[in-house]
Amino acid sequence: MGADPKTPSPRSGTQGVSGWRLLAALRSVAKACHKPAMTVRRPQPPQHAKPTKNPAVKSASAAPVVKIASAEFVAGAQAREHLPTEQRPEIAFAGRSNVGKSSLLNMMLARKGLARTSSTPGCTRQINFFDVSLVGGPALTLVDLPGYGFARVSKVESKEWKRLLETYLLTRQTLQAVVVLVDARRGPEPDDAELVAFLGRRQGLPVFVAVTKLDKLSLSAQKPRLMQIARECGVRVIGTSAETGLGREALWRQLLNVTTHALPGESTVLGEGASEPVTETASS
Repeated sequence: MGADPKTPSPRSGTQGVSGWRLLAALRSVAKACHKPAMTVRRPQPPQHAKPTKNPAVKSASAAPVVKIASAEFVAGAQAREHLPTEQRPEIAFAGRSNVGKSSLLNMMLARKGLARTSSTPGCTRQINFFDVSLVGGPALTLVDLPGYGFARVSKVESKEWKRLLETYLLTRQTLQAVVVLVDARRGPEPDDAELVAFLGRRQGLPVFVAVTKLDKLSLSAQKPRLMQIARECGVRVIGTSAETGLGREALWRQLLNVTTHALPGESTVLGEGASEPVTETASS
């Protein structure tokens, strides 16, 4: 059989060799053209990476942190004549015997065990006074009032407590505000409503409701519960939790405002929009 006339042979001289090399070059180019093109991949961000927050924005929007310079128990009064001399602005905390009042005070003061907690309701049987100084801020006194509702005492002793509390709440000149504690799960009970109404007899005395144990409710139930308690009590409400520290800053903001002091580092008086309840929740 004869050679294919279309295919030059490498043995057909110089012209044949050149044609063969040209054909080989063309085949190489054709093969290269059929190779998949190289793709350049752009770097992708990690799938689970969270956007970086601007620290400047965070610091500008976050509430100032109240730091306690000192806090100490200074007096306990079981009778009017035992009340300490009126000196610093006083903020009183009142509530049922099992509402978590001592735990809330310890949370507010960033101290463990300063206000004694007990598994037995009605353990506090006197008015306890704690002198507090804030870092870069004012000095004031937090007052732990005896719990009501579950204390196992005689009728005579109960009347004495009531007389002492009424005298203190209505006549104490250094008393700047009262915080009534209400359990988030139980809501305001008749004793709580009676106390809020009684405090209304002292004109100009700010009254707040601190809703305790808010962490015991689901996140979705917290804000509606606070709004409901605010409607029932008719005063400003702050959600709190001694377990998580929720509401500490919000409550301090309100208390320092009514004692005519701004928070350390602030130049203006806080509390704008005081007619609206503070409904801080765990998701705030």
